[in-house]
Amino acid sequence: MIPASIVIPTRARLSYLEVALASIAAQAAQAGAEVLVVDDAGPSERARALAERFGARYEPHDAPLGLNVARNTGVERSSGELVAFVDDDVRASPGWLAALLAAAREHGDVDVFTGPIRPSLEGHRWRSCGREGPPITSLDLGPQDTDARYAWGANMAIRRTALVRVGRFDESLKDGGDEQEWQDRSRAASGGAGRVLYVAGACVEHRRAGRDARLGALSRAAAVRGRAARRFDARQGRAPTLARESLTLAACAGHVVRRRCPAGVTMVAHSAGRLREGDRVGRIACRRARIGALLRGGPSGDGAVPEGRDGERTDNRENEPRSHPATPIHEGHWTHPWRFIPRHRVRVDAGRRPILTRSSCPPVRSAHRLQIGRPPFSVRRSNRRR
Repeated sequence: MIPASIVIPTRARLSYLEVALASIAAQAAQAGAEVLVVDDAGPSERARALAERFGARYEPHDAPLGLNVARNTGVERSSGELVAFVDDDVRASPGWLAALLAAAREHGDVDVFTGPIRPSLEGHRWRSCGREGPPITSLDLGPQDTDARYAWGANMAIRRTALVRVGRFDESLKDGGDEQEWQDRSRAASGGAGRVLYVAGACVEHRRAGRDARLGALSRAAAVRGRAARRFDARQGRAPTLARESLTLAACAGHVVRRRCPAGVTMVAHSAGRLREGDRVGRIACRRARIGALLRGGPSGDGAVPEGRDGERTDNRENEPRSHPATPIHEGHWTHPWRFIPRHRVRVDAGRRPILTRSSCPPVRSAHRLQIGRPPFSVRRSNRRR
C-alpha cells in the first residue's frame, strides 16, 4: 500500500501551486507517496501541465464546488494509508513528509497529525505593534511534539482508516470550520479520546505574495473568515450576542487608534465580518417570524379566509372578529413581504353579486369591514388618467 497521499486543493492560483509542488514533489518521490492536485476551478490545461511537470495527478472538478468537496475528491481518488492535506499557498520545509510518516509509525493510537504553520508575507513590509496575531492561518506550539486541539487544513494529515470510520468532510461548510467540524465528529465517535498530534518537524510556510500580501487584500480575506466563523459558531450553538460582537469590534478599532497599529485593521475586518453576518441572520430570522405570523393568520393553517356577517374575518371557534397582533413592521428590516405569501382566493361582496378575485395580500388578522360601492360621478371622472 502507498504510504501516503498528498492532496492539494487549488482554485486558479497557479503561481502559488507551482511553489507548493516544487517543495513537495521531491519529498513524495523519495517516500514513495502520490501527489494529487484537485482543481476546484474546473479543468485547465495550464494547471494540468503544471501538475504533470512535477509528477502529480490532476483531478479537476467540472465547476467550483468548495474546499471540502475537493478534500473528499482527493480522499476518494487516492489510496495512501496516510492522507496529507495542504493548501496550495504553502511551501513545505525539507523533511516535512518524513516527519509526518515517522510520527504516524510511532503513534499508532493517533489519527490526526499537524505541524508548525509559519506565516510568510512576501513582497510587502508588515507593520505591527506585536500585540496581535498574524493575519493568516498559523500554528506554533513550540520545538517539541505535543498534543494540539485542532489541525488546520494548511498542514493536516489523517489516517485513511479514520476517514472511513468518521465519514466525509461536511461539504456545506465554506471559508471556516471545515476541518474543525470533522475533528469534532472524530472525537465524538471515539468518546472524546481522539488525539491531534503536533509534529514539530513537519513545518510548512503559509504564504501570501504580491497583491495578496497587501493590507487591503488581507482585510477582505479576514472579513470573509469572520463571517464564516460566526456561521460556524451559530451552528455549534455558541455564537455570542451582537452586543458582545459590537464591543469586540469597538475594542479592535480602539487598538488600531491607540497603538497606531496598521496590522490591527485585519482584526477590525474580522470582527466586522462577524457582526455583519450576525446582523444578516437576525434580519432573516425576524423576517421569517413575521411572515410565519402572517401565514398563521388563517386558523385552519391552509390559507383559507373564514368569513362572518358582512364579510368580516372571524375565528372558527367563537365567530368573533380577530384583531391584528401588536407586531410592528419596520421599514428597514422588512421590505416587500407579500411576495413570500402565496395567493389566496378572497370573496368580496359587492352589492348583490359575489365576486371572486385573486389577491396577493389577503387581509390577515384584520377586523376591518370591507365595503365596495360606486363612487360619485365626479370622483370617477377626476380619478381617470389623463
